[in-house]
Amino acid sequence: MDAWGLMLQGRDDEVFVPYWSDMPDIDFDPLAKLGRQPTEPYKLLPRMMSSVGMGIWALGHISEFLGKQETRVVRVPKEFLDRLVKTTRAKLRESSLTNDAEPFLSESDVLCAWWTKVATSSHLPRTSRSYEQTLVLNNAYSPRKPLGGESGLLPTSSSCLRTADKPYLSNAVGFINVVGSVADELNNPVSRLAAQIRSAIRELGTRSQAETAPAMTRSNRLKLPPFFGDTTMHMVTYSNWTKAGLFEIDISGAVINSEAGRKELRGMPVYIQNNQSGFVLPNGFVIPGKDSGGNYWLSGYMDNGLWAKMEIYMRTGS
Repeated sequence: MDAWGLMLQGRDDEVFVPYWSDMPDIDFDPLAKLGRQPTEPYKLLPRMMSSVGMGIWALGHISEFLGKQETRVVRVPKEFLDRLVKTTRAKLRESSLTNDAEPFLSESDVLCAWWTKVATSSHLPRTSRSYEQTLVLNNAYSPRKPLGGESGLLPTSSSCLRTADKPYLSNAVGFINVVGSVADELNNPVSRLAAQIRSAIRELGTRSQAETAPAMTRSNRLKLPPFFGDTTMHMVTYSNWTKAGLFEIDISGAVINSEAGRKELRGMPVYIQNNQSGFVLPNGFVIPGKDSGGNYWLSGYMDNGLWAKMEIYMRTGS
């Protein structure tokens, strides 16, 4: 997208050369050896589901996969999230979950924890059976950072001059998983799940864990990625695109009327629509990012009627 914006402005010479495209005659896959020599077991290995267990879970949710779903787009105002982040960090400092005087929680940690509470409260009936369910939160992430560096497999801004700042134009995605319980999430403040998300990022986002996760996929007969939890779990999945900077893309070179709109926003996206087709994962949410006003946007697909319940929860908190 950055390259497209530069091309529109006639700045072709500033477009970065993709990683390894300067050697087109060589068939090169930088991730070909990833996962072939893991150095430690995966930290969530005891919670990994078998193929049979995953099949049982899928059959139990067949109505969600095949039923009618609704999609909505939600704008989370900057003022609301700022207050929520401040309150959540304060709650975490007061709790026994951390010994840090100033524990770190990102806006994304807090946003995902809060939205999981909204979605789960609206989705599951308030019964003892629901409260006994396992909660699994899947957060898609880019392993470019743990797999980068001087001796890494992928380029980063801190890599050697040969690969520095060269974009890797291919899929490189993993998942950070949090396995907890519905009862813990619904009976505790947002700070508890936010802290679990941050802890999972620290523990599972290392180079060695980024090596072990694909090793588990390679060892699967069907080459399926590992799933964690149990056959009765409630699963929520996120894909956060904030670091991609989609709201910061400059396509002002395509603007015909250069006097239209606010000058500082001219040629910048103000709304991004996520659209999924084919197989749609229930309780899967995309966060396109944060706009120029600091407001976050998210969207997702849920069973028919659930969005109305979520709107009530967001208005009343219950």
